[in-house]
Amino acid sequence: MKSTDRQTPRRNQAHRNQASIRPTFGALFYLLLGGLVFRAIIAYFLPAGFDEAYYFLYSQHLNWSYFDHPPAVAWSTGLGVWLTGTVSPFTLRWGALGLFTGSLWLLFATGRQLFGQKAGLLSCAIASLTPLFFISFGILTAPDNALIVCWSVALLLSAQDFFPQASHQSLSKSYSPESASGDRSMPVYTPTYRLSLISLALGLACLSKYHGVLLCGVC
Repeated sequence: MKSTDRQTPRRNQAHRNQASIRPTFGALFYLLLGGLVFRAIIAYFLPAGFDEAYYFLYSQHLNWSYFDHPPAVAWSTGLGVWLTGTVSPFTLRWGALGLFTGSLWLLFATGRQLFGQKAGLLSCAIASLTPLFFISFGILTAPDNALIVCWSVALLLSAQDFFPQASHQSLSKSYSPESASGDRSMPVYTPTYRLSLISLALGLACLSKYHGVLLCGVC
């Protein structure tokens, strides 16, 4: 009987978490989709800048490095042109539009892992509405597009590896063996495969912008 009484609060918490997940992911979906459509409209009508034309030349002469940037900006700038066969300001920005949308989702996932669903959604909304982010990195093609994605991947993997118990509001982590046994001591850190993925993400960050090496120093 006592065991049933102990499990009841956990079940109620699990049901509450499950009920909160649906509206959160619904809001996230509309936020990402609405932001993508809004930025795509601007990208379609906004003339190409000098830097974007410069990066387009990169995509026409692929190499492992250029005078002032690594190769990722050539890949992201050339993506739309390669897929459509059309050179226009809009196709030059396909990579930027997609990468920024991915960065927003990674930001949400990191916030959810560390602080819960609401914090993740709020951080995603703030980044979506900040002009520096959604114009400079979410519309215009630049080396920072891929850099932000790679750094966000490394950040999310770090949060999952170093703080696996942080997301107590997540349904999948609402129950743990430690909580069931009453052991509230700090868990011992055990390295996982994510360390290799973090290293890979940081390496890709260096292929996005030379400043990525500074992020390796932070980690």
